[in-house]
Amino acid sequence: MGAASPMLSDCLSGEPNVPMNVNHRYVLEFARRLATESPNRQLRILDFGCGGGAVVQKGLEQGLDIWGADLFQEHASDRSGASRSGLLGSRIFEIREGRLPWAAEHFDVVISNQVFEHVADLGAVVHEIHRVLKPGGTLLAVLPHSRMIFEVHSRLPFVHWFPRGSRARFWWSLAMCRCLKRNDKGKSPREWTQRSLAWIDKFCFYRTPREIDRTLAAGFEVQHIEHEYAVFRRRYSRLWRFGTPFSGTLTWINGPISRTLGGLVVLGSKKSMARPEWVGARNGSSSLRSPDQLRSGFRDLAGRPLP
Repeated sequence: MGAASPMLSDCLSGEPNVPMNVNHRYVLEFARRLATESPNRQLRILDFGCGGGAVVQKGLEQGLDIWGADLFQEHASDRSGASRSGLLGSRIFEIREGRLPWAAEHFDVVISNQVFEHVADLGAVVHEIHRVLKPGGTLLAVLPHSRMIFEVHSRLPFVHWFPRGSRARFWWSLAMCRCLKRNDKGKSPREWTQRSLAWIDKFCFYRTPREIDRTLAAGFEVQHIEHEYAVFRRRYSRLWRFGTPFSGTLTWINGPISRTLGGLVVLGSKKSMARPEWVGARNGSSSLRSPDQLRSGFRDLAGRPLP
């Protein structure tokens, strides 16, 4: 379910030989810190859309009780990676018919990196995550949205702003591919552009931040922590140090910049409710009111209480 393509800022980070995708580092560090600070030192963690299992494998090496689940769709060659790791069937499991293979209220924490944009019915996925989380459980999701400048898989600007299948989108994408020299793997710019756009049309469902918030708010108290994500990204990328330069009382300004560069970073706390009204959010449609801000004891990666 997780996409293999890196974000633009990963490619331009200027950090050679990085052993792990920076977003994987982020969600793993979040889970490790939460486990360390929790009275229950052995939190049960699920990596939803775990792909080849890099986060699960690293988390296990660090002593976390972490599990993974994925649809293993055509667009991600991850089943073989999970199988080679020896974790498939023991720590990593396939999602079948939209159902996770665990009982209700099984996990304390769910992390998800660049998965929700590949889901046609986001409401159904959020409902299933809500089901397997314990009362008050935590969801951390990093996901792109329709208002970002760069489409994260092609790494081309504004591609996802055009109507699907439009000729204007093709010619714009081809020009950007040539300008930014994106045609890798020995393909011509035209062939690479055609294949990239076909892949996006088949596997990506971009929504506005408001639509995403409304869907999540059906079962979670939601808070955006993009300004804290920017602090983390600045460790690894000159682009992020340049693009999110604010500190101290002005740190909050990095949040909107981070949302444009790296997408949404959403922290959710499971609501206690008998029958949550889930938003359909299929292909971006939704109908629920905007969420309230989360007020809880969660802390950011630097150890400060979240606002």
